[in-house]
Formats: sequence, C-alpha cells, structure tokens
Amino acid sequence: MAISRAQANLCDSTVNIAPYSSQNNYGESSFGANVAYSCLIEKKPRMVRNTEGKEVVSSAAIYLTSAPTLTTKYRVTLPDGTIPQILSLATYSSHKEASYYTIIFV
Repeated sequence: MAISRAQANLCDSTVNIAPYSSQNNYGESSFGANVAYSCLIEKKPRMVRNTEGKEVVSSAAIYLTSAPTLTTKYRVTLPDGTIPQILSLATYSSHKEASYYTIIFV
C-alpha cells in the first residue's frame, strides 16, 4: 500500500530503480529494466549501518512513496543521472494509516 496523498505531494523527484540480475565472469553486475518511483530526496549526511553491520556515512536518503521489495544489490539512478551505491534500506509503516514507505540510504 502506498503512502497518503499528503505525503505523496511532498515527493518532487523521480528515481529509477533496476533489479539486480547477475554477475559475469569479470565481476560486472547486470540489471533488469528500470522502474520509475516518485520520491523525496534529502541530501544530508548521516550515519547508517550497511548490510555488514558497519557504520558508514550516507550522503542522502531517498523516501519512496511505496514499499517495493529491494535489496542493496539493486541499482538506483538519481534525477541527475548519478548511480550511487545503496548502503542501507528501511521500510516503515504509518501508525495512523495502513501505509508504507521505503527509505534508501546512499
């Protein structure tokens, strides 16, 4: 289920997310087709834990308007065309409504 209409109105950006597909013999990753997601991008450094449990500095948080199933192996393309590494993911629910959203830390 998506976030509320009021929350969705705050999302002024779009990111493309492509699922991880495989890795070739040279260690290069391949990805599936991009899917566009409406989002809010907050460029603010913060400490997060990566998948290995280490504290790392995230340069931005991407708030998606839905809660798709993602992993840190997925590829996210920002509106300016850059492709940062996904450091950590979090999915939250709203207590007032039956809505969910995902935060991608890059």
